[in-house]
Amino acid sequence: MGNSTSSSAPQPGSLDGPQLPPEIQDRIIDFLHGDPTTLRSCALTCRAWVPSSRYHLFNVLEISEFGRVPLYSAFASILHTSPHLGKYVQALTLNVTWEDQDHISNSLSFIARRLGNVRMLTLNGSRNSPHTVNYTTYSQFRSVTNLRLNVTFSCCDDVASLFRALPGVEELRVQSINIEGNPSADQVSELLSSLPALRRLWVDGFFEHLTMAKLFLKPLPALEGFAMTLFSSGHVTTLAHILPVLARTLKNLTINFVYMDNDAQIPYHRALLAESVSACTSLRSIRFTCDHALSWVLKFLAQVNYTQVECVTFDAYVPAKFYKDVSSLDHILSPFTNPRYRNVQKVELTLHFSPRIPDSGFNAELVTQAIQSRLPDLRGRLVLKVFKVSGPYAGLPDTSHVIIA
Repeated sequence: MGNSTSSSAPQPGSLDGPQLPPEIQDRIIDFLHGDPTTLRSCALTCRAWVPSSRYHLFNVLEISEFGRVPLYSAFASILHTSPHLGKYVQALTLNVTWEDQDHISNSLSFIARRLGNVRMLTLNGSRNSPHTVNYTTYSQFRSVTNLRLNVTFSCCDDVASLFRALPGVEELRVQSINIEGNPSADQVSELLSSLPALRRLWVDGFFEHLTMAKLFLKPLPALEGFAMTLFSSGHVTTLAHILPVLARTLKNLTINFVYMDNDAQIPYHRALLAESVSACTSLRSIRFTCDHALSWVLKFLAQVNYTQVECVTFDAYVPAKFYKDVSSLDHILSPFTNPRYRNVQKVELTLHFSPRIPDSGFNAELVTQAIQSRLPDLRGRLVLKVFKVSGPYAGLPDTSHVIIA
């Protein structure tokens, strides 16, 4: 019996003792998503941890050229020796500010053939490095559904080639597109038609040699969501002319008010944009964000007609000059007392109050109660969030808040 007992006991270094289920081990590794050093250690610890570790190491990948370090060539070499790593890459960022384009183009072509699961593709560039598109290379990324652009193209045909190479794109986010030369309105207006599956479009920045009006001369039958950042009265006017073209299919609209110059104070611009938004009778959801020009935006909100809209979201930064005490809320909330909100099923109101407001004069709970008492018609439909920002406002508050539905 002594021998039997001895043989059944776990030996030092054996794996016969209690072990965590594989799904728990994978979940633990998930928490290391932003720690590549530890993930590399996990991948070398045991064979069972390799797939989860590699998933997080290669899931989001950015490739650049830094000085003399040929990172495109280096990653191509990695894929040559370990081609199975390509299946882990789902989000790829290519910084295309290069001089030796032929050298990088060859490496990129090799890389593209071995990445068959990329869903998000981001192209970053500079004005001084126009990007020439190789259709054959980019057509290897046909799995891409999300495309983000901040790049200069050599000509309008390069943009068209890129879009034709990625017919599955459903979401396009444009921070900036610069096209060398002076493309005609006909050339520009055909670009988005090369993306037949496009459903959501974000325009975050400026266009050079490419006006928004040219881009939207023709309707986009599949487009359901559109977002645009407004920096000036010129953007306000442009958006007002774009919306009628998209009105028939547009269901979700986001307008980010970043800055309104003096010209934008003219009531004509507000009325023009409000009329265009109101004419989009297919809209079901509208989201407004406001980092500056709160007074301008509040006047604009009071002019919009929400006949068919089901959800209205307003996310705004409230400067110190707008808040002295709870009585100051009357001006901020005035648009939401309008009968036009009567048919809206849900109103999401988020207010980020300036850190310059003295703590002695601000209490999040009291402000929340004051807002609720001033909007009795929205009872049961209001989702309210009140923040007191503790540092420079960056759109992401870092203090406690009150949420009341």
